[in-house]
Amino acid sequence: MTKTIVFQGDSHTWGEGVGGEFLLGSPACAADMRMISFSPPSYVNQLRRLVCEATGSSACDVDFRELNLLYTGRADIKPARECLKIGEKPFTLRGRFGFLLITFRKGAGAGTAGVYIDGEKMTEIRLEGEEPENTASGFVRLPLFCPDGEREIRVKAESGAPLLRRIEMHSGRYACVNSGAGSRSTAEYLENYWEDYVAAMKPDIIVLECSAINDWLRKITPEEYLARVERLIAAAKALTDKVVIHDVFPIMGELRSPVSGVPYPDMIKQVRLAAEKTGTADNFVSVFDAANEAMAALNERDRAMRYFHDNWHPNEHGYKIYADTVWEKLKDKL
Repeated sequence: MTKTIVFQGDSHTWGEGVGGEFLLGSPACAADMRMISFSPPSYVNQLRRLVCEATGSSACDVDFRELNLLYTGRADIKPARECLKIGEKPFTLRGRFGFLLITFRKGAGAGTAGVYIDGEKMTEIRLEGEEPENTASGFVRLPLFCPDGEREIRVKAESGAPLLRRIEMHSGRYACVNSGAGSRSTAEYLENYWEDYVAAMKPDIIVLECSAINDWLRKITPEEYLARVERLIAAAKALTDKVVIHDVFPIMGELRSPVSGVPYPDMIKQVRLAAEKTGTADNFVSVFDAANEAMAALNERDRAMRYFHDNWHPNEHGYKIYADTVWEKLKDKL
């Protein structure tokens, strides 16, 4: 059975800044849950490649454009709401996997989808609802585990016209699951995303980013942020004893809130402190310190050019610092 490594975090975990957002079909929004493809060099994608190389695992994703082409055989048909709209004919796909992650979109007329593996009905998913945004409320993310091997997936319209957004197929020892949600604080993630995006994946390993910047922007005090990170770590430890905790990349410009007056590094320090207080200090690694060390000899302009997409998000080279730093802790838990 393929085991899962779930990456929790904000837009850095989601992967903003390396071009994946331009492949979504329409502009990205805050807390966009249309996950980027496996190709752009985000930090999770870079780590996925390292995990696959180290464990002999493999992963592939099929987005709505490819789904439509496979279903219709035509490249000139415009996808329905950036999805494959399944009609009377079921959608069928063959591939090798031990863990399957299917994303559906909710919507008026979307009805109910039946999901089959090798002819056996695994589940039905009800998708009928209001026309949603591209946030978590607009999607259903379905994880399925099965013995690893070459298999056939079939998605059938049990009623209405289901909207299929994306299929991920993972084979081998580990599947890396991106569960980043941008623009959400630690408390918001725990309340609105944790069950469906982390716990439902039955993680063997959880990697926590801790979303410092969103708590900081909401004027949360360092003391309250510390308590929130402790709750996040406790939630992770309730699911698995294999947890990696890291802080985030620096941001450009003046690192001081114009409203609260709390320097940004003071928020970052709380992640290390939370790890110490919860007895998980050995599982903590500082991306913030690694990035500052790499950029120590550079002026502000050169830092921006080499490591940043914008003031808030790293570019490919910045995300490599993320991946290399987290890998030092993650590889020992495989």
